[in-house]
Amino acid sequence: MKYKILLLLSLFTFSAFPKAPRSTAPSKNSHPSLYSIAKKLQDEVVSLETEEQRLIDNENEFIPERNSLIDDIDEVLRKIDNGEITYRNDEINNIWDKINDLDHEFKEFYKSGKTAQNLNDRKLAVECKLEENPKLKNLIYMDRLYDKINEYNDLCDTNKWVIYNNKADTFISKAKNLPYYLTSEDSQELVPSEEEPMASEEKSPEGGK
Repeated sequence: MKYKILLLLSLFTFSAFPKAPRSTAPSKNSHPSLYSIAKKLQDEVVSLETEEQRLIDNENEFIPERNSLIDDIDEVLRKIDNGEITYRNDEINNIWDKINDLDHEFKEFYKSGKTAQNLNDRKLAVECKLEENPKLKNLIYMDRLYDKINEYNDLCDTNKWVIYNNKADTFISKAKNLPYYLTSEDSQELVPSEEEPMASEEKSPEGGK
């Protein structure tokens, strides 16, 4: 595969940080300028929590799709090795389409810019502000964000994606070596593919010129 999903995942994983002491929301009783800074930082933390939950939701959608596809690939590879599949039939084309679809979903998600790397950079900016002004640490609540980061990191099982990528590559390699036709003494069946699409005869509507 030209673009490895595993490479994209490397951009989606957060670095781990210890939890900060539980803090309270900014209060107007604080110094006015300090309150203003704290309010902006807390709003940014809330925004990060929302985006982090989106990452978690997306990963929860990708995981069952990936696991199901691994099982499908295993079954088709078994049939190819046993000689049960000898040409690019609908089952082969279906698996190929699913691999392309999953790869496309990851690319589109990466292009959206809402990746863990982007969120991690924003989180680091907040933490730098807190380090620069220790008084802010008691005004900004970060625990919920850290919990979501840990949840997301737990979902990103890199080894499982390595397994998927290897199986997908094996499938594509074997599928490319299969002929497009089922040959027999009496018939030939053409199997469509992206590389050699079936030619279709276009007919004018009945009564047309």
